[in-house]
Amino acid sequence: MRKRSTVMECIEDQFQINSVWLDTLLQSRWAVAKGNGYFLYDLDQLESRVLSGQYGFVSQLNMGRANLRRKPQEMMSLSQPFDKQKFNFTKVKSREIGDAKARRGEDKMLFCLMSLLVGYNSLCASASVNHLHFHAYYLEHKLRLQSEPTKELSGPCHVMLSWPVPGFVFQLVEGDVMTLARNVYKVAEYLHNREIAHNVCLTRGSRLGDDTDFTHNTLRAFIWPRRSVYGVKPVDAFNVAFSELAGHLPIMNETEFDKLSEESAIDALQQAKLPSEKFQSLQKDVSDLFIERPT
Repeated sequence: MRKRSTVMECIEDQFQINSVWLDTLLQSRWAVAKGNGYFLYDLDQLESRVLSGQYGFVSQLNMGRANLRRKPQEMMSLSQPFDKQKFNFTKVKSREIGDAKARRGEDKMLFCLMSLLVGYNSLCASASVNHLHFHAYYLEHKLRLQSEPTKELSGPCHVMLSWPVPGFVFQLVEGDVMTLARNVYKVAEYLHNREIAHNVCLTRGSRLGDDTDFTHNTLRAFIWPRRSVYGVKPVDAFNVAFSELAGHLPIMNETEFDKLSEESAIDALQQAKLPSEKFQSLQKDVSDLFIERPT
């Protein structure tokens, strides 16, 4: 009988059946909601193309996102007070709420769904609602980000400098979800307390380091410090949020979709990039967060 080669394999085997169950549940609930007309616009059969070039960005035409979505709120600070009078997720209709009664431990099932992306946008980083929330969706295409080389910065924290917008990266180690969550939170809290806007993305990918491959044998967690966007976010070809920083570009009009190139996409993404000296300073500060100090 073959021995398990890694703890991660054991975890994947343990949750394989449950992850299939979760995948079926998500898709069936989506189909019911779509059939009942709960969505503001249709997401089926969106036209997609992979931009030629180094990064393999996935461009996707989604005009409904520009014209039919709820109007984004005005964001002026990462510490902007919550306004219960404006739209928030306590105002969501009960028919639009999925299966909220997840059993303990089912969070780990998400890590076995190969094509799922989970993300977060802070205020002033293209969040459209001032109420803590996450995004999750399937993407049929593989992203270069999932195997992009990284460099160890300090302890569990890596840095990704070869991407158009540099960021910090963590990975799931031996199924320890809580440690991964604490590491990401530590950086996010540091950025929030200093009013530095940021985006977060979680996806399956290769193990971190400068010698990566295309096997999706871990969970990668990215966090990008970036320039703030104040006021109501503009409706350009695309806004820079977590999915765009990950290399998935939902384009809001057909003309921009047809003419978009990797070069123009990089130019748009780098509008969110912090000045080099600012990011270098952040690298030192974030590195210090993970230095073990004698007690």
